[in-house]
Amino acid sequence: MAARARIAAARGARYLQVDASDDSAPVPRRPGFEAVTTTTPYVWVPPGTWACAVTAGPAGP
Repeated sequence: MAARARIAAARGARYLQVDASDDSAPVPRRPGFEAVTTTTPYVWVPPGTWACAVTAGPAGP
């Protein structure tokens, strides 16, 4: 991650985006990344098709 950050900085990037799960979030925090927002993963299923998706998180109420 540090090497990619150096390359981005050398190319003039002012900001970097990291998408980390709760389990891996400590890794980018060590060099100073801060959480500024969250993302919500989802699986898009085209209309008229059937799919079974497994999602992480609590199992209902």
